[in-house]
Amino acid sequence: MPALQPNPLQYNPNDVTLTPIATYDRLVHAGIERAWENVLDWEHLPHLHATSFDYVSLDEAGPWGWRTWSNADRTGHVELCIDKPQYVARSYQEQRQVSEIWTTLTPSGDNTQVHVEFHATDVPAASITKIGAIYLKLYEQLWDEDEAMMCRRQQRLTEQRESRQEVNLGSLEMLRAQLPITVQLKRGEFWLMERAGQLVCFSSICPHLLGPLNAPDPGTTTVVCHWHGYEFDTASGECLKPETAACKLPRPPRIDIEDGNVMLRYR
Repeated sequence: MPALQPNPLQYNPNDVTLTPIATYDRLVHAGIERAWENVLDWEHLPHLHATSFDYVSLDEAGPWGWRTWSNADRTGHVELCIDKPQYVARSYQEQRQVSEIWTTLTPSGDNTQVHVEFHATDVPAASITKIGAIYLKLYEQLWDEDEAMMCRRQQRLTEQRESRQEVNLGSLEMLRAQLPITVQLKRGEFWLMERAGQLVCFSSICPHLLGPLNAPDPGTTTVVCHWHGYEFDTASGECLKPETAACKLPRPPRIDIEDGNVMLRYR
């Protein structure tokens, strides 16, 4: 199903009282491909931007954009529609439009120039500066977080790594004092940690979109991606959340103890 908003790609299609309250310009150090990928990626909103979004649930998504519910009782929603090089996001509360935000993305070499125009409904003239400052502070934080994710993902996609099949990590006695650690092997990256007295190894990179998998508590067997909230069983590699996910963790290397040294190697 496409956008619910009639004529979504025109300015103020609902003919509400919109007031321009601020503009925001920024050079993002990530290419245009990553920027548009980020725009369509609604899944990262409640996880990467956890301090800004209390609730996000998908209603509909497609090449046109996406629509998400803003609360559990579905009385508020955000609808984002794309018309490259622009996209517009409209927020609604109790079926009433409260804002309309237009963003233009322009490639600039390996970077992306971002220009945002904020419009809000029923804003008294005396409150424009104050409300505009709130939007600017929010978007500064959102783009800081987005830029870090986009740059990290681009690095993962393009980085060159050794394809070695095994690595000697040194003595077990000395290694235990350093755990948990990450180890690169066969173009992969893995967490090595101790759980219930045994060394365990599993991917530190999420197979969904190459996000970071933080080291879990030694008492758990699950790991979560900070970017999109994907949760994996580190023993089986299976994705536990979301249930519709088709990805799983890559096979980890084998752990061998030889002459008191810890060896990671592929069979």
